[in-house]
Parts: sequence; structure tokens; C-alpha cells
Amino acid sequence: MTVDYSSVFPGGGCKDFTPEEYAAKKLASDQLGSDAVTSHHLLGQPYFTSVTDAEISVELQVLAAHGRYNTDDRYAVGTVSDLHWTLHVDLECVASQWKIRRYKILPLYQVGDWVAVHRD
Repeated sequence: MTVDYSSVFPGGGCKDFTPEEYAAKKLASDQLGSDAVTSHHLLGQPYFTSVTDAEISVELQVLAAHGRYNTDDRYAVGTVSDLHWTLHVDLECVASQWKIRRYKILPLYQVGDWVAVHRD
């Protein structure tokens, strides 16, 4: 599968993964996020742009709210970053099973300070 973050992160580009590599990467302890950051994601209704017996292409709108706590006080969010983007997903049928071939994020707008929220 190909993951394309080129329009979100400078230098992010497209990366190819096997399903096992992608699962291992996203389930790794360093990918689970910081305790100082909170987020909420809302997925919109899917819009199927193409459907055949062998391939499906679908788009979703995503609204995401991210915040970083000022201190250990879990009610004091200091820095925020809100995003609205479309998620494009291409699926293909391989041996009678649907597999993700590619997904690409295209930002529509962002407010706030992404770098400050997601700093180490």
C-alpha cells in the first residue's frame, strides 16, 4: 500500500508499505502519541468516486481537533490545531479480499499551531 502525506508534511512524501509493515509501524509505542496531546477526529459520509468488481475509490471529509495541555492539569488545553481535510482511499480486490492500495490526505484548511501541539 502507498501512504501519501506529501501535502500535509513537508518532505513527508509517499511511502510504500506491506500490510505487516504498516500495522507494525502504527502500533509501535512511539506512534501512540504523547500523554500531553488530546485529539478528536470526525469522519464524514463516504463518497464513492469509482466502484468496479476489482477496485473501489472513496473520499471522506475529516475534521480533526488537536490540543496540548499546558501542565498536568487535564482540563487546561493551551495550544490547539484544528484541521479539515479530505481522505482519498483506493481499494483493490486481491484473491477475493479487499486491500487498501493507497490513501492520500489533502488538507483543505488548518488553524492553530500544528508544530507546537505535536512537538516532542
